[in-house]
Amino acid sequence: MAAAEAFGTVRSEAIAEISAVATLYEHARTGARVLKLQSKDDNKAFTISFGTLPTDNSGCAHIAEHSVLCGSRKYKTKEPFVDLMKGSLNTFLNAMTFTDRTIYPVASRNTKDFHNLASVYLDAVFWPRIHTSVHPFLQEGIRRHIEKPEDPITLAGIVYNEMKGAYSSPDEYIQRLVQRTLFPDTPFSFDSGGDPNDISSLTREKFLEFHTHCYHPSNSLTILYGDGDTKAELALLDSYFCQFDRKEPLPTAPIQAPFTEAPCVHEDYDSEDTSGDRGYISFAWQVGRSVDSELSLSLELLEHMLLTTQGAPLKEALIKAGMGKEVTPMLDTDLLQPIFGLIIKNTDRSKVDLARELIWSTLKKLVAEGIPADLVEGSVNHGEFLLREADFRGLPKGIVYAIQALQSWNYGADPLSMLAFEATLARIRQGVRSGKYFETLIEKYLLNNPHRCIVTLNPCAGLTARKDRELADHLAQYKASLPPERLNELVEQTRELLAAQEAPDSEEAIATIPTLKLADVDKKAEVLPIRHDWLQSEGKERIAYLEHETPTNGIVYSRLLFDVSGWATTERLPLLSLLSYTIGKTSTRHTRYTDLANRINISTGGVSSRVEVSNRRYTGTDFVATVQISCKFLLPKVSVAMGILAEILTEYDFSDKSRVLELVREMKAKYEKRLQTSAYDFVTGGLASYDSPAGVFQYNLGGIPFFKWLVDTEKRWSEPDVAETITAQLADAARALFDRGRLVVSATADRTGIETLRAGMAPLLARLLCASVPASPPPALISDFKLREEVDEGYVIPTTIHSVGKGLNVNKVGHPFHGSLRVGTKVLDLEYLWQRVRVQGSAYGCFAILRRSGAFVLVSFRDPKLAETLTAYDEAAKGLTALGIAGPALEKYIIGCIADEDSPLTPSMKGEVADSRWLAGLTHEDVQREREEILATTSLAGMAACLKSLQEHGFVCVVGPDTSIKAAASKGIIKRVVPVLG
Repeated sequence: MAAAEAFGTVRSEAIAEISAVATLYEHARTGARVLKLQSKDDNKAFTISFGTLPTDNSGCAHIAEHSVLCGSRKYKTKEPFVDLMKGSLNTFLNAMTFTDRTIYPVASRNTKDFHNLASVYLDAVFWPRIHTSVHPFLQEGIRRHIEKPEDPITLAGIVYNEMKGAYSSPDEYIQRLVQRTLFPDTPFSFDSGGDPNDISSLTREKFLEFHTHCYHPSNSLTILYGDGDTKAELALLDSYFCQFDRKEPLPTAPIQAPFTEAPCVHEDYDSEDTSGDRGYISFAWQVGRSVDSELSLSLELLEHMLLTTQGAPLKEALIKAGMGKEVTPMLDTDLLQPIFGLIIKNTDRSKVDLARELIWSTLKKLVAEGIPADLVEGSVNHGEFLLREADFRGLPKGIVYAIQALQSWNYGADPLSMLAFEATLARIRQGVRSGKYFETLIEKYLLNNPHRCIVTLNPCAGLTARKDRELADHLAQYKASLPPERLNELVEQTRELLAAQEAPDSEEAIATIPTLKLADVDKKAEVLPIRHDWLQSEGKERIAYLEHETPTNGIVYSRLLFDVSGWATTERLPLLSLLSYTIGKTSTRHTRYTDLANRINISTGGVSSRVEVSNRRYTGTDFVATVQISCKFLLPKVSVAMGILAEILTEYDFSDKSRVLELVREMKAKYEKRLQTSAYDFVTGGLASYDSPAGVFQYNLGGIPFFKWLVDTEKRWSEPDVAETITAQLADAARALFDRGRLVVSATADRTGIETLRAGMAPLLARLLCASVPASPPPALISDFKLREEVDEGYVIPTTIHSVGKGLNVNKVGHPFHGSLRVGTKVLDLEYLWQRVRVQGSAYGCFAILRRSGAFVLVSFRDPKLAETLTAYDEAAKGLTALGIAGPALEKYIIGCIADEDSPLTPSMKGEVADSRWLAGLTHEDVQREREEILATTSLAGMAACLKSLQEHGFVCVVGPDTSIKAAASKGIIKRVVPVLG
């Protein structure tokens, strides 16, 4: 049947907000629903979603999401998902488990590649290998692992270890508890990702039944986006849908009956530090329905004004009253019944009643007196700016729009209501003009809403160790209860799985995976817009002006880059990091920080700051470092935006010591969360500090030493002269660094925006001081940061899993950067490390990083192993060579490398990347040469040599639990044990 006959058109309309024409289709045979968003965007996207309501905490939906991508009826390798990553030009390739749905999105700018990706995913979801092989379930989900009869039984599985990591983070755990508490009588009380304590209860039979029940076209929603041929796309869908008969779509989640009383739930989390300020308190409400587009957007704006913007009144009231040291918002509008709430961190359970009274009195006051008009206008403008900008960074627009559409479509409502935001915004603005719009929301959904809860987490020393002992005892008892034949079956099952994991795919299976050819690849690297010009200040100095001319839809992206060379020392780096964080968050001599935030939100899309460290190209010794202050705004707001920046940079005032302390605590809380959720960042940072001056700089700027500095600073703040000293040092640093002689200006906009900013910069430049004119324009090279003597460290945090790293600057041992090493890294990632550390070792992930400076790192995350992973790293050279991949067999990896190089950039990202290259001294010719080296790669010998040097000379860095790190130290693997989190 032709696609035109297979699908009926339900509705079609233009959506100006996303520059697309939306057409809804229904598949005649199965009732499968399809939304096509036709646009001029060549980054085509495909997303298919299935309703997957959980019925328990076994993580069945999550394990299915992983497992269906492990081979299918048509695409017969063990992991087509990985094979696509090797040789596809995809711009996005992933799968995601939400609370009540699972989605499979892909995107590509290449039409042939897009068709390949969608075809593999369709075959995976409808005809996966899971029904003919037990191995995907055992590998991705859960298994009782025992290799020899005399060994203890352990639990293993990639999802199992992923969720052990998730449950180790109190920030993540308390949010799961809130959802469980607010919806006790619905499937939302269960964790679709899986509770590690319950994942082992899942049987393969139930797993397969779940797939058959949920993964059916009648239970699917598909979103197509971009400039693709709709007829061809619908024909592809029909080729799969037509193999099924229509059935009733599965029901969506039932509505949780409203509470009459708010429950209060208390639980513990693992922490050796059980002092009175290590607890968490969450207050959360169930608010309305997610299908109400106006309510959903209004809740986002209300969250911003109450809890997110600088000086947000509810957050500030709690902080000032000492209820906690950090307050974070919690909003989830993806659920049928959204959650609005907050989490108070570094608090104590005893403060629950005081915090509740303060929240209610603050909200009542806002209702009675009205939310300040500037605060309302600023938050609404901020939200509107982000909607119109539609800058999703590296995420394809088609994937974002699909997720937004599913927010309502998943529950039977209009999928376009979340995309066509103009009318919604107009209603909100009209409501604000009429008066008390957000005050009414507070009254209805917060103050007078009994459907709410309180959840607390308190620290408990040794909790993880106790649970590990209990699990080990339980598994030992389980083993003892097994008859010999059943025990032998488990041993044989483990051995069969390991043998299957180690066995290569057959040539016949590999041939089923669709591939591209090098002829499909653009041989030329994208030319990023950059033109170096000069601004003339009132003084003698000329200021570099980096112009990035590109269409930006009337937005100007400005960046001020201040060189820190000559000022930055190891001792000053923590202060530099704090100074960067305070930009736009503290008062000036004329404006309180709350009013400053409102001005920023009303007139701009935001002010942000960061410190960027850029290695000079192809060296591991010299680098430049700049404080970069970014501001984005609409063209008519240039003078206002420059006025705000001038005030921030010249009228700074750090005399409000309590405000500075709040920011110290805020940063500390963010770092604590990062240590739990992104430990690999600290591993890679630690490794870089062992043999790179730039690494030492970054390690002290934002690694473990900076976190310890934050902890120490907070602890000592009330001691004599500490607060006075630090606030005075901040002012001294600002005075020294925000200097015309250190400045480079960057502008990303169309030609009109670039020239308008040039003229608008004059008043700001006039107000900046210039202590001295540098001999040569900034930034200057830095190379004098002494390498650390402490190496091979283990950072101890309360967790059940590890992040394990080994690294070396290979440039220093005779392996200069070459484009072919990128291909070697790709093969290492998707062949050896994937197989050895993820598949066989059950880590959630493992990857290699190779920078132009020569920094080379292998790092795992949510990894149950430590010593075994380091052994895998040491055997990587031999393992890579044993793969025997060379010549034409490298072609798909080369294509995958080019896909990485060609990730689509938004206008703002083009300016940022171009600036980074300029700071590093990297030219377009360098980038083009590297691309040609990638395309000409015929051997992995260079990468094998790097891995051999890593084995012989590499350093070790690990984040993990106390017991395993101390065990590694006792064997000489770790030389220095560093307690980080209690």
